[in-house]
Amino acid sequence: LPARKITDEQHTWAEQILEQTGGQIQAVADGVGDDYKAKLYRDLHRVQDEDIQVEQLCFAINGTALLSFPGEMFTEIGMNIKNQSPFERTYIVGITNGYIGYLPTRKAIGEGGMAVDVRRLDADAEDIVMANSLALLEKLYDLS
Repeated sequence: LPARKITDEQHTWAEQILEQTGGQIQAVADGVGDDYKAKLYRDLHRVQDEDIQVEQLCFAINGTALLSFPGEMFTEIGMNIKNQSPFERTYIVGITNGYIGYLPTRKAIGEGGMAVDVRRLDADAEDIVMANSLALLEKLYDLS
């Protein structure tokens, strides 16, 4: 999946925050602080041209498909996969075979929020995950 692109403005902001904090991340009661986001942005900036490897598995038992995803897929994406699945019942099992963080919708990315701020994936990941998930479900359905 494509990695999130960090703008020059975000990268400059991150470097300023990290300079102020000495790179130390302090715990906060709710959400994540600027120090955490700054470290994440710096780390993402270093690898933003590298794809993030993802493994998805799918298996079916008696008309029920189980599809893995190594992160936290926003509900709307999961519901779209389920609604378009050829199986009578489809379940998405998150945080399996690794962890790549949140997979927000494009709409959510436009709205912002904590999960959007700390995502590692580019907005195009939504379409890619949808297409690959449905292709995997279709292929398995055709075999059954």
